[in-house]
Amino acid sequence: MTTWRISLGLCVSAAAAIAAARGGMSPEDRAIAFLEREVPQWSSENKCFSCHNNGDAARALYAAVRSKRPVADSALADTSQFLAQPDAWDRNGVDAEFSDKRLARLQFAAALAAAAGADRIANKQALVRAAELVAADQDPDGSWPMDAAGTVGSPATYGRPLATAIALDVLRGADPAKFREPIGKAEGWLVRLPVKGTHAASAVLLAGSKPADPSSPLAQRAIALLREGQSSDGGWGPFVSSPPEVFDTAVAVLALSRSIGAPGAASLVERGRSYLIATQLRDGSWPETTRPPGAESYAQRLSTTGWATLALLESRGALLAATRKPRETIGRAIEFPQKDAAKWRADRGCATCHHGTMTVWALGEAKADGGCYCSSAWTWNSIAAVSISSRSTRCSTSTSNGRPMLLPARSSSVVCAAMR
Repeated sequence: MTTWRISLGLCVSAAAAIAAARGGMSPEDRAIAFLEREVPQWSSENKCFSCHNNGDAARALYAAVRSKRPVADSALADTSQFLAQPDAWDRNGVDAEFSDKRLARLQFAAALAAAAGADRIANKQALVRAAELVAADQDPDGSWPMDAAGTVGSPATYGRPLATAIALDVLRGADPAKFREPIGKAEGWLVRLPVKGTHAASAVLLAGSKPADPSSPLAQRAIALLREGQSSDGGWGPFVSSPPEVFDTAVAVLALSRSIGAPGAASLVERGRSYLIATQLRDGSWPETTRPPGAESYAQRLSTTGWATLALLESRGALLAATRKPRETIGRAIEFPQKDAAKWRADRGCATCHHGTMTVWALGEAKADGGCYCSSAWTWNSIAAVSISSRSTRCSTSTSNGRPMLLPARSSSVVCAAMR
């Protein structure tokens, strides 16, 4: 059994178990349902827009739309209209809890980029204008300073490495040619960034192309640090020795999903997903990550939930994409024995242990894996004359020495069930 199959199986099984225990909805869908309620609620009740509800949280909903998950139009209608007017962002009033205009512009710009990617914004020039506002906040060294140097990033401050990676993504998505200079300065800053914590390592991977090149020395250092910093329960804190927090874990999972092809990255992502799924609250949200930990903050709860939702959505897609190639290889590998076994039986009117049982065994394993590798012209019954014993759940075919050839128990049960 291959590693990719074990990994995906564990991931899917864990999610399925959680979904079954919580009413059948997946962790992603429960998070989306929570955000559908909360994102429009702030502007409706407060007559202004929050960088947490209408920035980080809305960005997750746009990502859900792009991934073809159902999201009510009413959940994003007001936010989309607001985001399409970047010049009005600063005149939006003061967020009751935080009033950092630079961070708000970055959060709104990232949400606008996600809205454009989900085809929820008709005026594409709005993203260019948003990128101009973001570029104006760039520091001469190429970074985006959202807090004092050395401050640990959080949902309320981001921190310099994460803010720089997000700003870079906005500029690239708006117009790479127009913003060539600030993009180059940001890339240079990130290359020089000491990879010493979860956010710095994640920023390096997030700032790479999609997917990031896992073979670059900088990416390898970042992945090595994230591997070292993952806790026994799958989460990450801001530093290697820190206890895990939801926000830090979401950032790391999102970053590693961009480098899913790196050796061991998929396993790190799956364990990170398990941590996020285990810490999700009944209402679909996550406990807020605060600095210091343990404080209560609605704004940071919304941002934390937005990041966690983004991480689950993108990592699921990355894991499925990572398994697509080996599944295609398996399909090609069994195409020959599948056709040859059918031809043998058609020509000779019998089955051999080689053409019959072994081919059924291989296809049984493939079918057990959730695959469908059979051509429309081929059926299970054309492969071999199989006798089924309901008591022992074994399948057998006659061999050259007259003895039955038994399939392994796992494949036997699958094949028998498929042929009934």
